[in-house]
Amino acid sequence: MEILQISESERRVFDALIPAGSAKSVKLGTLGPKGTSSEYIAQSMARSIGGRDALRIVLESTYEQCMTALADGQVDLALVAHAYPKINAFYMNPLLEPAIVFRGNTPEYGLATRPPATSPTGGTTSPSPTRRRCGSTT
Repeated sequence: MEILQISESERRVFDALIPAGSAKSVKLGTLGPKGTSSEYIAQSMARSIGGRDALRIVLESTYEQCMTALADGQVDLALVAHAYPKINAFYMNPLLEPAIVFRGNTPEYGLATRPPATSPTGGTTSPSPTRRRCGSTT
């Protein structure tokens, strides 16, 4: 399974952004901490360019911090998930320009829940308001 699905035209732009044999390291800002889907895709990008040391991943606490770091020149590129509810802030910021759009497959996710509570009569009870079943996409 291919992790990154980048069209040929977008690939050419990507290769121009991170040229082979470049002596300069390109700083890519994305959402941290370690283990996020954003870091996973950033690492996949580094591998897709041949594992060159030309890409240095910088993990930020929020996407807003990524945007500020990019606008201030602290990072060269920002990797932002389109699932991010405020993605439009990146597109609408006059200091930024979209470079490429691509699809990246995130790692497998799991879903966890607590076992149902047992009532004094031996039956199960509904989860209390503090026990909710949930999933995560980050």
